Amino acid sequence: MALIRGKMVFEVTFEDLPVPLSHYTSRIIQRICAEQIFYTRPWADKEDIKHRRPNIQIKVIQPNSIKK
Repeated sequence: MALIRGKMVFEVTFEDLPVPLSHYTSRIIQRICAEQIFYTRPWADKEDIKHRRPNIQIKVIQPNSIKK
């Protein structure tokens, strides 16, 4: 086990995302984006893969900024 420190930045792009318009809209979008990042992890199982939304793209901006 290693203790590491770092930072990862994700870019989430979406189109035609159906969300209700209310004071919770930004929180709903944040949750959907966080879930999609989780579902696109390299070791995702088949159950997670089927939850991926085709209208959301995930891109890792800073993958290597981990310090020991």
